Amino acid sequence: YDVDLGSAGTIAPYANWLHSSSYFTTDYNTAIDFQRAYDKFDVSLRWTEARGRFYVEGYGNNVTDQAVLLSAVVGRAQRVQVSYGPPATYGIRAGVKF
Repeated sequence: YDVDLGSAGTIAPYANWLHSSSYFTTDYNTAIDFQRAYDKFDVSLRWTEARGRFYVEGYGNNVTDQAVLLSAVVGRAQRVQVSYGPPATYGIRAGVKF
């Protein structure tokens, strides 16, 4: 939903909620490759100037800092390699239209 501020521009809030049930990342179905159910939240707030030429946006991804197991590989000698999604990330973006 965009909030029109007239000559001051536009503010656009954004929120995203992802819920995932639990899952295994390999065919072995062990405790090592099991991801419990989780919720992940991303938010942002963008201000765009009235002519639409530039914007500034503050954002937060994975704001609750959920550790999300993306994959697990069982290799030789029962070695396990796992990969996780990114942690909580915050920042500011700016853009210009030419």
